[in-house]
Amino acid sequence: MVDAPLPPDVQSFSLADLEIKNPLRMISVDGEFSVPFNLPSDARVTASNLRLRLTHSTAMLTDLSQLVVYINDEVISAVRLDGSGAAGMTIDIPVDPALFKPRNRLNLRFLGHYTRGCENPLHPSLWAEIDTRASRLSITTTRGAPRLELARLPAPFFEGLPGGLNVPFAFGGPPSDEALQSAAAVASYFALAADYQHFRFPVAIGSLPAGNGVVFATSNETVGGYAVGPVNEPTLRLVENPAAPGSTLLLVLGRDREQLLTAGRTLALGSISLRGGGATTTAPTLRERKPYDAPRWLRTDRPVRFGELADQSAMQIVGSGAPVIVPIRTAPDLFLWPNNVARLKLRYRFGDGEWLNLSASRLDVSLNGTYVKSLGFRDSTRADVFVDRVPGYFTFKEAKVDLPSYMLFGQNELNLYFNIIPKTVGNCKGELPVNLRSGIDPDSTIDLTGAAHFGSLPNLAYFTGSIFPFTRMADLSETAVVLAGNPTPGELETLFSIIGQAAESTGVAATRLTVTRSSDASVLKDKDVLLIGSTAMAAGHAELFSKSPFSPTQSGLARRAQLLDGLTRLFGGKGADGVLDGQDFRGLASFRSPYGGRRVVVAVLSSEPGSLPGTLARLTAPSNIFKVQGDLTADAADGVKGYRVGPIFWRGTLSPLIFVLWWFSRNPLLLAMGFVGAALILSGPVFLFYKALEKRRLNE
Repeated sequence: MVDAPLPPDVQSFSLADLEIKNPLRMISVDGEFSVPFNLPSDARVTASNLRLRLTHSTAMLTDLSQLVVYINDEVISAVRLDGSGAAGMTIDIPVDPALFKPRNRLNLRFLGHYTRGCENPLHPSLWAEIDTRASRLSITTTRGAPRLELARLPAPFFEGLPGGLNVPFAFGGPPSDEALQSAAAVASYFALAADYQHFRFPVAIGSLPAGNGVVFATSNETVGGYAVGPVNEPTLRLVENPAAPGSTLLLVLGRDREQLLTAGRTLALGSISLRGGGATTTAPTLRERKPYDAPRWLRTDRPVRFGELADQSAMQIVGSGAPVIVPIRTAPDLFLWPNNVARLKLRYRFGDGEWLNLSASRLDVSLNGTYVKSLGFRDSTRADVFVDRVPGYFTFKEAKVDLPSYMLFGQNELNLYFNIIPKTVGNCKGELPVNLRSGIDPDSTIDLTGAAHFGSLPNLAYFTGSIFPFTRMADLSETAVVLAGNPTPGELETLFSIIGQAAESTGVAATRLTVTRSSDASVLKDKDVLLIGSTAMAAGHAELFSKSPFSPTQSGLARRAQLLDGLTRLFGGKGADGVLDGQDFRGLASFRSPYGGRRVVVAVLSSEPGSLPGTLARLTAPSNIFKVQGDLTADAADGVKGYRVGPIFWRGTLSPLIFVLWWFSRNPLLLAMGFVGAALILSGPVFLFYKALEKRRLNE
């Protein structure tokens, strides 16, 4: 019997899906951009088309100016810039399927000329721009039978494909706490593989995914008509999806709930012993973690090299068109007082020669899109001549830059742009050398030595930025998730998205998370609490909200009157009476845990639980994430808005001296009163001493 061929798979994605968010603007006489993208390793391309939406200057010569398009260094088209692109032009380019590989690169090279004689390479008429959202690459592929090999994981579920990661999770029935803990660990595993790309974990209960997916089941359980069969040990197994031929199911199995949890943890920790189509596992050894030891967060016990934060090749550039970007992740509650700066030691090199205008050229330093400082190329002192240690045609420089602490968030981008200017700009003059190279030395450092961890809570900006304070322990060992007795697929998808964001922030899988349906003090004591569900479900956990400024109802969220309401509003509290009216609510609320200690509760709530995944996606979107503030954020019809409703408290550790000095710096009136009081106290003994001296002299 011959299997029927699988239907072709048509994929279409924009350049924006490839993480090129902004339009590609190409300038000068020779500008080039490179866009990497991947395809499934077991797919065979049968047809492809590239559509480019291009706008360009009308001042360029039509017979000399062109855009050359490459796939994997092979020219697929040379588009003449004939002047019709002033209002935008759409170009469709068929691509030979034989050019594609699992790892691919699209190159766009702009060759612009505005005169037949000598040209000024920086002339303003030399430009072209590609709309990355309207430009698309369409690929038709066919696949054979799936390759069922555990050693290929996370393939075929994730191979860095455009559009991010989408892995459905399936359960045979309402999942147990252990099944959800296992699924959370697996979600963190896939999120770590996706890294900076978007990811989703939609949930199916009682049915199989329509394509690739992960199934969680115990012995002899049936999921969507698929019988797992007997299972005696924790097991990971790959099978072809009977509901979608050609697709793969990853089965996470156990004889009972505990073994199911063991199987999920084994996958999350990336066991190198996984081979073949299936493997049994033993309980992995879980490392005892310490607070703030997340490997993706900057260390505070020593300076950190740039080479530890970014690939060395990404810190070298050709020409002067693209910046060097260094990702910097820190714990959100980083406390740098009293210096209030992070110290950079930048070591950079650039091409040298008579052509270079040392006075005008510079290295511009920006953090999160905000300008910080410019570093010059000219020697500022006579001693600098001896600091330029690189022989030949390169000059080596070293400079120190202070990054203000108020510009540092949980996730940051340090942008270093070489603005290289020739000595004389004009026709036939000032051309840049071919293959001009500049770069940042990987031994450059950022120094947070001596920084403490101390911040105010509740703070929802911490949560959306780094899932903090839950990520204080990178494996989420001090986190408890409270769910409904029978959570909906939307509520579970929201849970797995949050767990994935936590893993992406820290670089550690969530192997010690606690999942519960109870809000008893015995379960939640000494833990930060994440509550996910409807406002009606939250109303069933009244004890958890007993000391909060919020009161969940069957249909929304209301504000509970507090004894210190007047003082709260006087000292920064922002009213949210229109949001907290007990009716329709979607958003986040946070407050101090009622079970003692400096623990917090973050509630992800919606009057309609099916809208939770969409609400979370909107709150964490780049355009909205800065609006998430305070202890209440609502996803309302008029947009995302953050509020401060209840009081704050401080959590962390400072040395006694720093704490006293910091406290007085925030309370200058009390500091002045303290000085007056100290003066009065000290003046008493002095006064008595002089009175005694006066009396003795009179007696004499």
